[in-house]
Amino acid sequence: MKLRKKIMAMLSVCLLATSFMGMQVSAANLTTAQIVAIKNEDSGTIHPRQDKIGWLYKSENGRMYRRLFNYSKNEWIGDWEIC
Repeated sequence: MKLRKKIMAMLSVCLLATSFMGMQVSAANLTTAQIVAIKNEDSGTIHPRQDKIGWLYKSENGRMYRRLFNYSKNEWIGDWEIC
């Protein structure tokens, strides 16, 4: 009877230890997966303070012109130039 109680106690301890280790491993994998997903979404470097700037084009008298526009500040950069 005494031996049976010891065996049951050891099995219970092993089962609890295994289940807790399983939880820790899955939590670590979840964190790693989240970090990888964030890196994959970005696919480049992060520039939080960089303005979004692009070219705007127009055609006038058969000639093509372009001018830089700052979309972040909603203002023109430079003058129209022939391209």
